[in-house]
Amino acid sequence: SLELIVVDSDVGPVAIGVDEIVGQQQVVVKSVRENYCDLPGIAGATLLGDGTLALILDVAETLALPGARASACDLVPSTGLSGDQAA
Repeated sequence: SLELIVVDSDVGPVAIGVDEIVGQQQVVVKSVRENYCDLPGIAGATLLGDGTLALILDVAETLALPGARASACDLVPSTGLSGDQAA
């Protein structure tokens, strides 16, 4: 099942679909750009307590990527109804 995380952005609230919500943690973020290369939409990375590498999203940059935005209609299963009727 798809989990959604709602974050504030320059364009207002945005829902991001994720496979799993693990929890919330305080982390030290290291720049990926300075240490490796420029990854569009990635602000940095951190090592979690168990040694897992976690990438940190740059929400504004991710939304600017081609194909990054989907409308709510794209996420609703097809019912044959128009957007007004499906609501």
